[in-house]
Amino acid sequence: MYNILLGGAAGQGIETTGAVIEMMLKANGYNVFVTRDLMSRVRGGHNFTTLRFGREPVVAHDHKVDLIMAMNQDTIDFHQDELNEEGFIIADNKFKSDDERAIMLPMTDTAKDLGNPRVASSVAVGALIRLFDLPEEALREVFEKTLRAEFIDINMAAAKAGFNAVTVEQGEAARRKANSCSNGKGELIPEAERVDYSDWIIINANRAIALGALSAGLQFYTAYPMSPSTGIMEYLASMQNDANIVVEQAEDELAAMNAVVGASYAGAVSMVGTSGGGYQLMVEAMASAGMMEIPTVTVIAMRPGPVTGLPTRTEQGDLDLAIFAGNGEYPKMVMAVKNQSDAFYQANRAHHIAQKYQTPVVLLTDQYLSDGAATIKPFDLSKVSKVTVAATDEEALAYREDEVRADDIYGEIKESELVADEYKRYRITESGISPRLLPGNPKAFVSADTDSHDEYGFINEAADVRTAQMDKRMRKHYKMLAEDVMDAEQIGTAGSDIVLVAWGSLYGPLTEAVRDLKAEGIEVSALVYGDLWPFPTKAITTEAKNAAHIINVEQNYSGQLGNLIRRQTGIAMTDSILKYDGRALSPDEIKSQVRKIVKG
Repeated sequence: MYNILLGGAAGQGIETTGAVIEMMLKANGYNVFVTRDLMSRVRGGHNFTTLRFGREPVVAHDHKVDLIMAMNQDTIDFHQDELNEEGFIIADNKFKSDDERAIMLPMTDTAKDLGNPRVASSVAVGALIRLFDLPEEALREVFEKTLRAEFIDINMAAAKAGFNAVTVEQGEAARRKANSCSNGKGELIPEAERVDYSDWIIINANRAIALGALSAGLQFYTAYPMSPSTGIMEYLASMQNDANIVVEQAEDELAAMNAVVGASYAGAVSMVGTSGGGYQLMVEAMASAGMMEIPTVTVIAMRPGPVTGLPTRTEQGDLDLAIFAGNGEYPKMVMAVKNQSDAFYQANRAHHIAQKYQTPVVLLTDQYLSDGAATIKPFDLSKVSKVTVAATDEEALAYREDEVRADDIYGEIKESELVADEYKRYRITESGISPRLLPGNPKAFVSADTDSHDEYGFINEAADVRTAQMDKRMRKHYKMLAEDVMDAEQIGTAGSDIVLVAWGSLYGPLTEAVRDLKAEGIEVSALVYGDLWPFPTKAITTEAKNAAHIINVEQNYSGQLGNLIRRQTGIAMTDSILKYDGRALSPDEIKSQVRKIVKG
């Protein structure tokens, strides 16, 4: 397995260059995992992308670097110490480096000779494909997919200069590492046993969520742009005509949430996206959806807070916000995506749960997954389906004696004028779910109210009515827990005396860490949660029974999952592995902390 770090300033085309490299590697059968470290600025600064790839599944990033592709001097200065002993640097010969492993190319001079300074990075790409013995002609196909037609030939010329500046022999050690196992002694994977990933897809979580929502029948998406969630809106907007959906940029977050509540009330399958700072502005409308029992799906792509925080970095600081924000009590579901593949299926599932229970659902992701890409199997469309938005007239009105009312009432309808068999939007049921009809149905008057109301949806302040409606709504919480909430996924050796608990995007780093710790002789059981509220308790209760160490692994300051587990089960964490600097926990960091805890 091999790790490339591509770095430069904002505006130097790092994103495009990284996309070209990841497409080239995947087209030649490699499994590629991409992370992006971006500064919150349009020009300048230091941005970098890591591309970790190999002939086996890559599930996490790595801080150890095998190749630095430097588009500016800062990349060399900041990352040279991270370079593996056998690694090397590709950089412009205008930069300074006393590292004998550096391959200095005439990138700026070549670009100047060609008449376009922006093609300098293609010189480095050309050198890369020669070192990894990738087909030169395949690069043109990638350029055709990523560049405008008038820029293809000039970038091919730049790449040719880089291609001719190095030899295949210089990349022999790099190719061997890329084709070797990531664990154990790094043995070379026999050619016959190498998996070809070229027909898999490479995608980030934002796009996977968008596609998962479309597979559920999404009709309306709105948001106020807020990184790292904006990619969802951009992607859906790019296909709204083909997908026959409406995508609207709202004037602010509260307006976006209100629009989703209104669209869903009218019967449209709707979703809104934001980050933590935007979600805190949405909670009034979220609570109104809870009271009116209107299905909504809200994506929170987390970044470090409070307030603006670090707009382009990653964190898991909004779990408490997602679960507990909003006044009063009402049922909702909170789930987190574990990786890019899970993002697709969870987005579809979120819409099904929202419609089934007529309740808000919050889907958590973070910058690590939202901006980062992974190579995954093509989505299995047999595992997803479109949602059913409302009950049939027969289901909703089965208790009525007459299918159509005899008297036609126009204007305001007063509760006293309703016949006993009129449609009850909030009918008391054993499950708590009242059969839902959409407004405009000619056979029923469909009411909704954010005040406490009775079964018809009319304001009612009677104590017994309030209690009955509250009990009805909250019965959905327990039905959800019993029928739809999935417990944590267990990784490693069940019943170990070391138990790690984590959630969401830490699934990949934890999976790799547990595997490597086992190879060292340290048996670990890890629980990774996707569904977080209502909180499932069976897995942690079982694994904690004989554990000497119960360690929550999270990317926040306070250990929000650990606190939630204690609140719901009484089980306290013995230790914590927490990181909150805006950078994702790596497998090596997790392993290092576990070793320290075990040694005492």
